Amino acid sequence: KQPGNDTFLDSKAGKPSGMVSVEVKQEQLVDYYSSVAGVMLKHLAGHPLILKPIGSEALVELADVAELVDNSKASEPGPSTTPPPVISITHPNRESIHHVLCDKPEQVPYLAEQGTVSFYRCTSTAPDIESPRYLIFDLNPAADDFRPVRLAAFRLRRQLESLSLEPFVMTTGRNGLHVVTPIRPNHSYDEARSLASAIARLITERYPEELTTEQRTERRHGRTYINVLHNAFGQIAVAPYSVRDLPAGPVATPITWQELEESIYSSRQFNIGNVAHLLNQRPD
Repeated sequence: KQPGNDTFLDSKAGKPSGMVSVEVKQEQLVDYYSSVAGVMLKHLAGHPLILKPIGSEALVELADVAELVDNSKASEPGPSTTPPPVISITHPNRESIHHVLCDKPEQVPYLAEQGTVSFYRCTSTAPDIESPRYLIFDLNPAADDFRPVRLAAFRLRRQLESLSLEPFVMTTGRNGLHVVTPIRPNHSYDEARSLASAIARLITERYPEELTTEQRTERRHGRTYINVLHNAFGQIAVAPYSVRDLPAGPVATPITWQELEESIYSSRQFNIGNVAHLLNQRPD
């Protein structure tokens, strides 16, 4: 947190069509994370986390994670707040990387007070770091049109259900959707990535005019991109209920398939101002 600067979103940049752009201040961010901490912790607990600080273009560097939760270098925690622990994980072909673990609800707004805007998690948990708990299919539209990515999610849902998997869906708070399906935690990352790749290849072969796994944008030719790279060891993905550093504070929000079909028109539809109302209407 920079003294005298409590605004982290530029209201003039990246305004989505048809949406009101507002400045979101850090105190609003802390209030939001306080309101969703309990439900958010269900998705964070046990998972190694990487944090994105306010005003940063990148995720925190290795040393910064430890500094962010160091009481001697940050504002004092409340009387009941225990700063979250920091663990180190050795990633393939890289040095050890610091990750935060959240195991108490009050640690979520505490990290926002220290300067965190977004939370990213590994797909495995710290006790069994080499075994992912779920597969992630990151659906990215080719243009500023949500309809193709919504159609892709339903096509992927049918494919996963045909394999006796149970898919869930989440807006990313940016442009697309995450389709997530739990798997038994007795598979390696290589096995999980291979399975995700095979499923993505199968559905793109079925709908080659609509879907692609091509990483290079110029080769997608207007098709929705299915990204399965989050399923590799050491990769991270935005956590449920995490705020994105965009105008109006959009939130990565788990939704029902019925909601996606009937009332979701944008990946940025939910933000720090309306997620609490959504959770009051129905459970997570």
